[in-house]
Parts: sequence; C-alpha cells; structure tokens
Amino acid sequence: MNESLVQWVLLRRPEYLQRKLGVQLERKLGENYTTDQGRIDFAFETKSEILVVELETGIDNKAKFEYCIDQVQRYKQIKFVTEKPPKFIILYDQENTPPRYAQLLNDFSVKLNILLRTYSIVDVQELYKTCLEELTKTTGIYLGPP
Repeated sequence: MNESLVQWVLLRRPEYLQRKLGVQLERKLGENYTTDQGRIDFAFETKSEILVVELETGIDNKAKFEYCIDQVQRYKQIKFVTEKPPKFIILYDQENTPPRYAQLLNDFSVKLNILLRTYSIVDVQELYKTCLEELTKTTGIYLGPP
C-alpha cells in the first residue's frame, strides 16, 4: 500500500489512529496541507496541543530515513498561530521498517523531542477492506476486490 492509501484509511478509522497515536483526538485540522516547509500529512487538535503527523510507510533505506527526518525538522520551523503548542509525531509502519532504522528513528525522536509511533500495515489492509465494504453499502457501487 502506498502512503496516500494508508492515510486515507487511517483518517477514516479514527479509533485505530487514536489508539496508535496514544492520544484522544478532538478534530482534524487539515490533511495534505502545503507550507513553505513542506506538505504536512495531517494535523489534529487535542485537548492540550496540536499534533502534526508525518506518516511513513516502511523506512527501509537511508534515503527514506533522511527524507523523513528532514521533513520533521522543517515542520518544526513553521510558525504556528495557535494557542496550543504543536507536537510532532512520526507514525511509521512497523512491519516494513527494519530494526536498524527503527533505532535511528528512536534516536532522532529523543534528540529533538518528537513522538514516535507505529502502525501495522496488516491492520491497515484489513481496515481498507472494511472501508471498501462500507462504501459499497452506502453508495451501491461495486468497487471490486481490494
């Protein structure tokens, strides 16, 4: 599954997303929001902060790892106009990220006070099937097998 499809599923299954992020989400502030520092995958408001989420599928090579950390470092430069402080999260696929890169992500997150969370691509694939079944029921259009 590509990142945009994973994002589509996660945003339609907020209960799973909340569980993976470990926080109660109040409302979605935006998705695929373009700034001078890059495109924010999605952001949510919580009771006490703004969560800016960098979503990643498997981080399995140096280029993907460097791109991910570069994105988050640029997000930290954004001047958010909000009463609540921003908090940055990297949410990545645990099955397709080797331990070496998971450790590098952990080191980066500790160094820059970034939250690090994982999701399961297997879970997302199952949720995707459920989303398609619900679409078929509500729209009456057969979308084919997932």
